Amino acid sequence: MLLGGLKHFGLSSGLEANQGKSELFAANMEDGDIEKICQVSGFQKGKWPFKYLGTPICNRKISRSDCDMLIHKMTVRIRGWQTRHISFTGRLQLVNSMLMSICTYWMQIMILPSAVLKELNNICRKFLWEGHLQGSKPGYVKWEAVCKHKSKGGLGIRDLQLWNLLAVGKLV
Repeated sequence: MLLGGLKHFGLSSGLEANQGKSELFAANMEDGDIEKICQVSGFQKGKWPFKYLGTPICNRKISRSDCDMLIHKMTVRIRGWQTRHISFTGRLQLVNSMLMSICTYWMQIMILPSAVLKELNNICRKFLWEGHLQGSKPGYVKWEAVCKHKSKGGLGIRDLQLWNLLAVGKLV
């Protein structure tokens, strides 16, 4: 039935499933049945969590270790910038545009653990105040004040805890 549907889709659209990139996921099935389907179809049996468009998809609450890729993606981006002498205003613009957009993509899909949100805030704070990720120098202003809107005396950086709830809230 499944293979017939894929074959019909391929004939009508000209597209075919790539067996090297596609995996088979099954629920409430015997292991023997799953193995038979994998042999007939040529697809590999998938494992949880899997990634879709760079974000982990899992059948449980997302953990801190599932978000390591997000944190790594942000730190790699900053390491490329910290060799340049960027002004405070330039760093503020990079935090608001680049770093927050990386976070927002994930936040629209799932609620991130609070430990991850704290670490992301810490990464943004360190880069904003110091221009790099080393050291633990405190900021000149409380982070909560920095996250206020510009009209209220802040710098307009998004509060990631609140932003995550708002971004996921649109799914309701």
